[in-house]
Amino acid sequence: MDLICYKCENKEAGPATGLLTFLRHGRTGMNEKDIVIGSINDPLSDTGRKQAQSVAENLKEETGNYEFIISSPLSRAKETSAIIAETLDLEIFTDSRARERCVGEYEGKPDSPALLN
Repeated sequence: MDLICYKCENKEAGPATGLLTFLRHGRTGMNEKDIVIGSINDPLSDTGRKQAQSVAENLKEETGNYEFIISSPLSRAKETSAIIAETLDLEIFTDSRARERCVGEYEGKPDSPALLN
C-alpha cells in the first residue's frame, strides 16, 4: 500500500514512509493529586476521559488517515486508546514495550520535592 502525505498529497512517498503520531494518556486520579505514577496502573479520571474524547474528535477532523493504535497495557492507556479507536474506527494492538517505566522509590509519592516534607 502506498502512503500519501496528508499535508502535501505527495503520492511518491512510497510504502516506507508514513505518519506516526504519539499521544499520552488522559489524566488520572493520581495525576490530579500530583502524585508520581510511573508503572502504577491508575485508571483515567472523568477529566481524562473528556481529554481522550477531545483528542479523538480533533484527530477525526484531520485529513490524515490512521490505520491502527498501539497501546500500553496499562488501564489508563488502554482506556484512552479505546475512546480514540471507537471514534476513528481503529483496531488497537497492545504492546508491553509501550508501557511507562517504573520510577522506583518515587512511584506513588508527591510529584514536588517540597511535598515530601
